[in-house]
Amino acid sequence: MGRALAPPRPMSVEHEAKQRKLVRTPAHLELRQTRGREAMQAFLAWLEDHKDTVPPKSALGQAISYARKWEIRGSPQCIPKSMKRSIPPGACPRDL
Repeated sequence: MGRALAPPRPMSVEHEAKQRKLVRTPAHLELRQTRGREAMQAFLAWLEDHKDTVPPKSALGQAISYARKWEIRGSPQCIPKSMKRSIPPGACPRDL
């Protein structure tokens, strides 16, 4: 558990793209695919490191538990009902 309590920030990649005026360009996609993947892996590793150090019923413990569910991409079980209702039919490859 060598990481600090503050988690890595995957959205910092988007902030960097905006500062460098790369939004919606091929360079933006490349930045997302390289640095974004690294940032998400660091974030998921941070979640894994801290899942047992935070009380599960605390606000942070619940947030960690919720975020870890999203590791399984596209899993309909992970999408909250309120979000399922807002997704138009046919927008996802699988029925939610």
